[in-house]
Amino acid sequence: MRINEENVRRAIDRGLSQLSMTEERKRVILAQCRPSVALAPTRARRALRRVAAVAAAFAVMVAAAAGAMAASPGLAERLDMLSRQALAFLYPVEQAAEADGIRMEVLAAMNDEDVAVVYMSLQDTAGSGRVSDSVTLSDVEISGASFTSSEVVQLDPATDTAILRLTGSCGELSGQRVSVTLRGFLSGEQCIPLAGPGWTLDEVTGMMPESPLEYPGEFSGWMATGADHDALNSQLESGSMPVLKPQGEPVALTDWCELLAADEVDGALHLQTRPDTDMGRFDRLDFVLTNATGERLHLPYAQVDLGEQTRTGIYTHSERQETILPLPPETDREDLRVNYDLLTYEQYVEGCWSVSFCMEDAPAQRSAACAIEMGGWTVEEVSVTPLGVTVRGRGEMFPSSSLDASPEVVLRDGSTAAFNASSTSTDGENNIEMKSLFVVPIPPQDVAYVRIAGQTIELGE
Repeated sequence: MRINEENVRRAIDRGLSQLSMTEERKRVILAQCRPSVALAPTRARRALRRVAAVAAAFAVMVAAAAGAMAASPGLAERLDMLSRQALAFLYPVEQAAEADGIRMEVLAAMNDEDVAVVYMSLQDTAGSGRVSDSVTLSDVEISGASFTSSEVVQLDPATDTAILRLTGSCGELSGQRVSVTLRGFLSGEQCIPLAGPGWTLDEVTGMMPESPLEYPGEFSGWMATGADHDALNSQLESGSMPVLKPQGEPVALTDWCELLAADEVDGALHLQTRPDTDMGRFDRLDFVLTNATGERLHLPYAQVDLGEQTRTGIYTHSERQETILPLPPETDREDLRVNYDLLTYEQYVEGCWSVSFCMEDAPAQRSAACAIEMGGWTVEEVSVTPLGVTVRGRGEMFPSSSLDASPEVVLRDGSTAAFNASSTSTDGENNIEMKSLFVVPIPPQDVAYVRIAGQTIELGE
């Protein structure tokens, strides 16, 4: 498989679908892995607009937007990763806030009835290397949005400037005063697989004295994953999973994380760690098992959060964390090794940068009514805006019998649109709404048709 951004995101989605975890844990993982969109509660479907009204509104919107961009020729140069047609749908903002040698500028914005998209720049005006292509906005917010994610779309190393795209899940913000606020970001991301020495089981358990067991019952957060994690999941859900009670002196694993306890319990290796309250709030250490030659073993495992928890933006920091690694009975324990993967950042920059502006009217959309049976539910309407495609229907989705409703958007030039995020929401009244966001804005008139479950939907002009 070719490794690219879209394939990585699909792999993350597939992996999360096999996880069992608390909702808070899943939200944090998604926020850290990829941009995503969580739709607002599904609203009652609006009547389809008349074709003539759509065409008229669309023509007015294009003319107004093109004129706005023409008044700011420098903006097109700064957002040169977007096509001229895509730029025509963004409303220029060009307002900045600067503090502590960091300049944040909101360049342009746009919204539809579900999401808001903001393009912004982040520059280290002091030239101290705090902005890189791996910059992660750990605490950023679009006001009025229930959740805001971000991704770097371009970096100019000569000026220490990154262009980022923010996506906020919200209702329609047309005509409202909107603020974009940044309170902190991380830079210098580094991933190091199998960073540990590869201890034997006896070596790792021999580091610490034997630990008494505790049965806390409920955990503030937990996750279980792997090909067959049902047993782990049952223990965690029932509150019968034991954890270790540290007894000896901690052993430093990194400069921000230490090992508190290690022992074998009921055929599983338990490892308890304590990250510090500085970079340990953001850096991750994940234990894994390998064979004697260092080959990773793909086995089920679980992680539980212990002690007090604090929040820093999208990151939740637990006082302690325990990893449970069931030992494979078919493998000689002498052939097993204990290692860990690291995800670290060089620095965290904290402050407050905020810009307010008026969000312009949402652009017109192209829609079509349909009746596509999906197995338990029916797709009734498809609409396309410059930001993405929305599929609405009624009924109930079933994991085994419902068809895949992922849309394929075919453009007039024969190419297909690429997506960078998607989400599905229900409202408890059998209304279903699926939203898929384009990687870059696409003029709705460039869409030839939408295909769902092998059926073609022609959109109104």
